[in-house]
Amino acid sequence: MPHPHDFVGKYLTKAENGYWHSKGFTLNDFHEPITIRASNSTVLQRNCVACHKELVSQMNTHVGNQRKMLDCVSCHRDVGHGPTR
Repeated sequence: MPHPHDFVGKYLTKAENGYWHSKGFTLNDFHEPITIRASNSTVLQRNCVACHKELVSQMNTHVGNQRKMLDCVSCHRDVGHGPTR
């Protein structure tokens, strides 16, 4: 998945999301509740970590013998789009 801070990657991501949002709301065929796709979740997580790397650098968990960054939205669901309903 292209990094959204890269010019081409940013606008490809925006175009793809714009298409799916337009299609879903025009045809009223979106999944309820609306959920984030895995590729967008990756973009979101990378953006959070990139901006807050000093703060979150120590927030790792161990999964088996691998270190894994905690998912930012597991604690910060309301950031960016306001409160959930």
